[in-house]
Order: sequence, then structure tokens, then C-alpha cells
Amino acid sequence: MRISLRLIALLVAGVTLVVVVAAWNEVRAEQFALQVELRQHAELVAERLRDALEPAVRSQSGQQLASLVEQLVARERLGGAAVYDADKAPLAVSAAIGKAIDGRPTAAAACDAAGPGCGEFISLGGRPLYAYSTPLDANFNVAGLLTVFLDASAFDSTAGRVWDAGRPSLPDGSSLRHGA
Repeated sequence: MRISLRLIALLVAGVTLVVVVAAWNEVRAEQFALQVELRQHAELVAERLRDALEPAVRSQSGQQLASLVEQLVARERLGGAAVYDADKAPLAVSAAIGKAIDGRPTAAAACDAAGPGCGEFISLGGRPLYAYSTPLDANFNVAGLLTVFLDASAFDSTAGRVWDAGRPSLPDGSSLRHGA
């Protein structure tokens, strides 16, 4: 009797461990896929915005640049965008990002000026964002930096979605969620 209880306890612990490890791996795989998708989307959006913004940066028209940034942020449904000069001083910052950085000089991802661009996950004003920065060119020189901010809140809910999907449900469709 004692051996069978120990065996049952070990089997339950082993199965539980396998399930937890499998779910953890699934969460990590989904987060990685989301990260790759977010980076690719950020690269495409930044390229489109860069093509639209470079003429305004060359002409050094601050008012035109600011209105263009706001229009592009609204059209592309971004979390925000910012244009910095070569010294990383802000030239134009969208309203949402301007409030969130609250006087700080830059919220741009730290990139190599000669590189194609880079990104990182940041939190501005309590919002999880993916900041992707790419250099702006003017006459084959780096004239500044464009940073686009995409909403990264999907990463906060990834683990919850995976755990919810793995939770058993009752025949009436209700879940076995604790407290629900």
C-alpha cells in the first residue's frame, strides 16, 4: 500500500512537471514569435515613415516635421514616433510620446548610427512599447534618428492566454478559473 501511494505521488508530480515545462516552453515560443513579428512590423513602418520624413528633415522645417509626424502616427496607428537630430536632440515628437517622456531628452533605442536600425522593449508612462530606431539620411550623411513606438502590450498577456487555453472547461463552456 505504501509503495503504491508513493508511486502515485511520483507519477502525479512527474506529469505535473512535464505539463508545466511544456506550457512554459509554449509561452516562450509564442513570445519569441510575437517579438519577431513586432520587429518586422516596426522595420516596415519605420522605412515608410523615413521615406516621408527625410525631405522635411533636409529642409529643417520644424513645424512641417511636427505636423507630418502626427499625421503619420495617426495613419499608421502607432504608439508614437519621434525624430531626433544627429546629436539626439528632439526635432519632432508625437503628442503621446511627448507626454510620456516628460522632458527627458530621448526615448530612442541606442543604435549605431551607421547600422540599419535597432529596437528594444521599453516602458513609457506605464505603457509597454517596442521602440525601433533607424537613421535618417540627408545627402548621404546621418541627419538624425527616427524612432517609432509600437504597442507591446501583447507580451503582457501572452502567458495568460496560453494558461487560459490550457485550462479545462466544463461542458457548458464555463472555465474552472479560480474565483470566476
